[in-house]
Amino acid sequence: MISNVINSATLNFYKEAGIKAIGSRLRMLTDKITDDAAAIYKLYEVDMQPKWFPVFYALSKKARTSLIKSNTNTMM
Repeated sequence: MISNVINSATLNFYKEAGIKAIGSRLRMLTDKITDDAAAIYKLYEVDMQPKWFPVFYALSKKARTSLIKSNTNTMM
């Protein structure tokens, strides 16, 4: 019951705010996708947070690589 009230209030906010709320909507969508990915990892007994997948994937494709690239041209 309370979640329906909150969802209704949230939807009303986004309807009123319009396109200006796109950043918030995208963050909510990202959070939902990340939560779903974590549930899938747990289902398959993968002990890793979804945010680390790109790092481990990149490391698995190269024998040696750096996680941080130094670029002296952008330093101030």
